[in-house]
Amino acid sequence: MTGGGRLDEAQPPMPYVQPYTRLSSREVSSHVVITSIEEAFTEAREILHGAILVEGRAGFRSVHGSYRGIPITVVYKPLSPSLTAIAVEELARAGAKVFIGLGAGLGLAPFLGIGDIVVGASAIKDDGVS
Repeated sequence: MTGGGRLDEAQPPMPYVQPYTRLSSREVSSHVVITSIEEAFTEAREILHGAILVEGRAGFRSVHGSYRGIPITVVYKPLSPSLTAIAVEELARAGAKVFIGLGAGLGLAPFLGIGDIVVGASAIKDDGVS
């Protein structure tokens, strides 16, 4: 918080490189996909136009480019609720506004098959950082 502003007021993106993702505002679009699925990250690298890869710390990797003319950033992070929190915090500091989580679920419901897509409307907070 700077200049006496409130915490909920929009702040300009931080200009410096974030410690774990190693991203700056130049490498982060307003729309970000966060995943722990290696294959999804690899596919994103292949389909994004002008893709720029950034290797971070603690297993973080990101790629920034465009898809059908829309700037997008895809971040790979190891499977961990704490690392998800770090990713969201750092990406928000760098200017991200919309976050899409791409993950996997086990045993969600007996009527779901392998490969079914589920869009969650809510989540149960049970890990300390949800």
